[in-house]
Parts: sequence; C-alpha cells; structure tokens
Amino acid sequence: NLISNTYSRVPDYIFDKQAIIITAIDNLLQKNCEILMIELPYHPILKEIETNSALGKITDSFKETLCERFHINSIDTVKILSEKNIFYDLTHFNKIGNKIITDYLSMKIRTLESTDFIVFE
Repeated sequence: NLISNTYSRVPDYIFDKQAIIITAIDNLLQKNCEILMIELPYHPILKEIETNSALGKITDSFKETLCERFHINSIDTVKILSEKNIFYDLTHFNKIGNKIITDYLSMKIRTLESTDFIVFE
C-alpha cells in the first residue's frame, strides 16, 4: 500500500530537511527561546511500519543527534490512555485525539514563559 511504499525508501531530501531543522533550532536558541521536544503518538499500524523501515531508523538517529547536539536530556512523550479511537486515519488525529493533544500542549505552554515546539511526526 501507499504508506508501506513510502516507508520502504529513504527520500533523497531527508538529510537536507534535517539540516534545516538543526539550523532553525540554532537560530531559536540564539534568540534565547526555550525548546520543548514532544513526541506524539503514532497509529499502531504506522508505528509498526516505521519501526521496521530504513526511514524509521533515520528518524530515530536524528532524534538522538538533536539530543546530543542540544544537550537535551529528555523528550516529552504524549501517551494517550484511552480506549476510544483517537485517529482519523494512519497519519491524522480525529476530534478526540486533537482535543487530547491540544489540552496537553496548552498545559505545557502555560508552564513555560516562552516556548517554541518541535513536533516529531
């Protein structure tokens, strides 16, 4: 299917995209912005596909690179403990999932004076 095919190859632009993200973080830090890294939940089917893919390994490696380069000790992981379906499809939250994520981000923003978010998808 389309999702499996997408994850079966590594796009040639992936490392350029990662370099842009690093440059953006560097620029935010130079402006004294606080960076909060948050990892959002994946649909279980997509998580399995990504875990077994070359692209998933590159994504995991990039997260490690960010943590080392920017001395990040932890990444907030949003865990959703709900028996309700929170996904519209494999890559998007439905209304229930959106509300849970929005409430979580709102709570995090209220606890910080100035925040910039990096969201891994």
